Amino acid sequence: MLPRVLKRPTAALAAAVVGVLVACSGGDDSGRAETIDTTAPASSPATSQTSIAPLATSVDDVVLTLEDMPPGYSPRPSEDEDDEPTPPCEGVPATDVEPIEEATSEFSAGQTGPFIASAAGSYPDAATANGQLDYLVGAIADCGNTIEIVADDGSTNTATLTPLSFNQVGDRTIAFRATIDDGPVPVSFDQITAQADNVVILLTYVTALGDQPDAALAEELLQTMVDRVA
Repeated sequence: MLPRVLKRPTAALAAAVVGVLVACSGGDDSGRAETIDTTAPASSPATSQTSIAPLATSVDDVVLTLEDMPPGYSPRPSEDEDDEPTPPCEGVPATDVEPIEEATSEFSAGQTGPFIASAAGSYPDAATANGQLDYLVGAIADCGNTIEIVADDGSTNTATLTPLSFNQVGDRTIAFRATIDDGPVPVSFDQITAQADNVVILLTYVTALGDQPDAALAEELLQTMVDRVA
């Protein structure tokens, strides 16, 4: 949904989980995250910013570490990702705003999950970071609340997006659940995107085989990252 690193822990991680399971089997004042408005105006690519604000905290220090995770999780190596921003679906342009700095981390609790990934990207200012969340909401609405998940082998699955009830964390929070029902096994992932000043933070929590993400754990982990933005 977002450029470069901020799209890696969503579609790519979900596609990787599908592949693993195939192998195994063969700014809201209400205090809640924003919901996705399917009647929102059409999204348009955010424009690039050239001014660069000094960063009080490196995003490398914002993303999750193994020490943040519950017992049973281990690091999962992140794969190299194409640096080019990608459209979320056909007919919807990709945002062209590049983060100044970016970082990711991924963890798994076993071969079949759950899988948790974090990402953080810093932008020139809070307004630019907020614009990335505006783009996300508009893009989801424009895509008809579905996105295509493309695996490394080129196979494609369709994920249906639904609003996710989630407490507001940071300055602004957007949360949704993506469900993949047309794969070999059912997979769902929660994506929670938060803005904290000029930093956009992404938490992706992937489960399979009918399991559901732990909302309390997701909120705790997201809050941990938001608290690190100085």
